[in-house]
This record gives sequence, structure tokens and C-alpha cells, in this order.
Amino acid sequence: MFLSRLILNPMSRAVQRDLSDCQQMHRTLCKAFDQHPERDPAFRANVGLLWRVDSSREGIPLVLVQTRVKPEWSFLECLPGYLLDDGRMNPGLRSLEPLLEQVREGALFRFCLRANPTKKIDTLSKPDEKHRNGRRIPLIGEKNEISWLYGKATAHGFEILKHDNVEGLPLVPAVRIIREPHSCGKRTDSEGKKHLTFHAVRFEGCLRVTNKGSFISALKGGIGSAKAYGFGLLSVVPIKPWH
Repeated sequence: MFLSRLILNPMSRAVQRDLSDCQQMHRTLCKAFDQHPERDPAFRANVGLLWRVDSSREGIPLVLVQTRVKPEWSFLECLPGYLLDDGRMNPGLRSLEPLLEQVREGALFRFCLRANPTKKIDTLSKPDEKHRNGRRIPLIGEKNEISWLYGKATAHGFEILKHDNVEGLPLVPAVRIIREPHSCGKRTDSEGKKHLTFHAVRFEGCLRVTNKGSFISALKGGIGSAKAYGFGLLSVVPIKPWH
């Protein structure tokens, strides 16, 4: 797996367009791969594309892009001023294999997850006994958001740590919940143009791995819905207890 870091130029009109439209940002990032999503319905899953918009301490927009295959960012040269020229390697690219090698049951990590907590409703069978796909509605409020996170943790092979359950770890934070502005975009399909709106919550805290295989699957495949639109990327950094 690979992790790319794109430092964006906030004065670029193309950057402003992409940051204001999650569908457009997805479309731009897809250009880093030979396959084209419109020709391959399974494109995002095939390349393992997950991404998240962050910002530096100075407020400069950054995009983290995780993929199973190595991306080719040279196309950004055709978008003058899209990347910020501040002396750092941009785009930055590194392999995540050394990180994956540190995953074991009991391992501790700090984590960041920008998620779209939702639940499905209207999934009961129709009178003709056909199961309905239903629709997703956002989970609003800290209690619902925390419940969603704990459920995903159980399903994906980890547990969320609290202040008092890690002996030897100083100042272990409880989960920090940051509610972000809705992520919006526009998508055109066979039914015409649709407006996209996603509830956005960022979770930060510490976790312990309980199932290596499930946790690695979560790192590779993401967590939750709306992964194509900047959600679901689980970023982790190893931590070790103090002795």
C-alpha cells in the first residue's frame, strides 16, 4: 500500500473547485491511475482509493491519498499552481508496508478517522418479497456517533482505549469528536444531476488491536460509507507504553 500527501495551493481555482465538491475531488484523484472509473465500475475498490482532506497548522489544505497501487501524479503538472511550492517534496509518497508489519494483536495506535456515521432505514421486504436496499440517514449527536464508532471497532478488530485502561501510557486521550461542515458535491447519473451531502465527523484517539486480520482489512478497505467522497480512511501511528 502507498500513502500520498498532496499539499494544495489554496489560491488555485482548480483547488477551490475540488475542495468545494467531493465528487470533483474524487474525479481529480482518479486521474493518477491508468484505469478510468467510468470504464471500470469496480475502479475504487481495485486500486484501494481512500482519501481525506486535512489542513496544516498554517491552514494549508492537504490531501492524504491511500492506494493499493502506486499512483502517478505527473498529470498535476498540467494544472499549474494546483500544488503548493513551499520547498517540500510535493507530492510526497511512501510505502505503508513497514506500518502493516507492526500490526499485531495487542498493538497500540493513535488514530484519526474522518467518517460518515449513518444507518440504513426502509430495508424491509416489499409485498413482492423483494428486499429493499433502503436509504442511509446520518447519525446525529455524540451518543449515536460514539455508539457507531464502537460498533465499527468491534467489527474491524480493534477497541477504543479510555483514560484508565492502558497501564503505563501517559495521558491517553478519550475519543475526541470533531464535527466538520457537511461535505457536498454534484454527481450526474442516468437519472440526471444529483446533489450530494454527507454528514462529517472526525474521530481521534487511541486504539488496541484485537484481531490482526480484521484490523488490516480495515486499514486497507476503510471504515463506513461514502469512501469515494473523502471518508473512511483510518490513519494510525504506533505508540508504546512507557516503562
